[in-house]
Amino acid sequence: MELTDKSSNKQELYRRIVISLLLLVIYRIGCKIPMPGIDTVVLNEFFSDNSEGAVGKVLEMFNMFNGGAFKNMTIFALGIMPYISVSIVLQILTLTVPFFEKISKDGDAGRKKISQYTKYGTVVVCLFQGFAMCSYLASQDVNGSSLILTNKTTFLIMCPIVLTTGSMFLLWLGDIITDKGIGNGVSMIIMLGIIASMPVAIYEIVSNFTLDISASDPKDMPITSLAVLLFLFITMIISVVYVQQGQRRIPIQQAKRSLGSRIYGGVRSDLPLKILSANVIPIILASAVMIVPQALSKLPGLSDYFGTFSTPTTHSYVLVYLALIVFFTFFFTMLQFNPTEVSENLKKGGYFIPGYRPGKKTADYLDWVMLRLTFAGALFLAIVAEVPLIIQGAFNVNFAIASLFGGTGLLIVVGVGLDLLDKIQSYLVVKNYEGIMQTTDKYKTASSPENNN
Repeated sequence: MELTDKSSNKQELYRRIVISLLLLVIYRIGCKIPMPGIDTVVLNEFFSDNSEGAVGKVLEMFNMFNGGAFKNMTIFALGIMPYISVSIVLQILTLTVPFFEKISKDGDAGRKKISQYTKYGTVVVCLFQGFAMCSYLASQDVNGSSLILTNKTTFLIMCPIVLTTGSMFLLWLGDIITDKGIGNGVSMIIMLGIIASMPVAIYEIVSNFTLDISASDPKDMPITSLAVLLFLFITMIISVVYVQQGQRRIPIQQAKRSLGSRIYGGVRSDLPLKILSANVIPIILASAVMIVPQALSKLPGLSDYFGTFSTPTTHSYVLVYLALIVFFTFFFTMLQFNPTEVSENLKKGGYFIPGYRPGKKTADYLDWVMLRLTFAGALFLAIVAEVPLIIQGAFNVNFAIASLFGGTGLLIVVGVGLDLLDKIQSYLVVKNYEGIMQTTDKYKTASSPENNN
């Protein structure tokens, strides 16, 4: 019976994996369906002309998250990022606004309501971003040719609707993967979009590979540079895994209490505090903020004021970008972790930290520990965010290749991969436990006195 339960558990896991893979294949197929009314030939020329500078970096970043759908202007060009943006905003609101905070604490009903608000907000953001994107494309002129093939008014009505429908379809696929498949569907879609750019980047490196160490062509990739890049890639993955899994475990102990002749409590356990509790959100928010000066620098009369903040290679851009990452790391961590509330919860549960009195002393200690952890996490995020720019400048590779060595892409891929492994492991453990309990119940029923009689 136990062998049968284990085989059925494996079959159920395989079924979930197959469902997830099939739905992800549908996503990749949609990334190849072009938007109606777009001249793809002129579109390729447009991206080629704007592949350098600040605009090129922004375009490459959007294209990386959407698995190439943005650069090809397909029906999934907006991707799942509008949903992520709205989710981050609502997460901040649930921590700061009493109305949303009350809803979030209302159990499953509150979570469903927050999920509905997130989807409604996603529709609004998709329509706004779709209209802005289509307006920008319709106004562009590439060597005397227009990017659109239809009437401008028709295009501005049709294009936002198609893009919004594509994003909501992706959100629907993500919900099915979460429910019927394995892992978080939205995270899986984002990870696949990032991984989709890896074959092209690897092909570009291999095609430019040469055994000549003293190659004069800047496009060539000597074997020494390739070895250094491979070493850096492995080092970055190990570092990200180590830091994302890193925790500071604070020992806590339950107070002992006597009831009659017996003594209860005294249980020892740990309070885990993550180094990267904010995860990749600070880099996303910092990148979003840095788009503002890049957009303002294109306006007449403002290039002199925002020009130095619009190029990723300038010192002003780097300093502001790193400062924003540190700020958002502390900001988001403070929203998530409230030492006073944690201290009160420990006190209510009868727990205390050895050497610190419950209440304010415990809260101050937790605040001091979290401050140091957050500083270490912010410093690590700042280093990871700058690695692609360093790689791009030192090895003369494009941003798509450099982004594999750090930044938001690497953090998301490693984080989602670790989460997927945890989900598979926990799924097997739960199913095996359920199988053991069912076998035990059947044994008890078969050996009960009623059945023996």
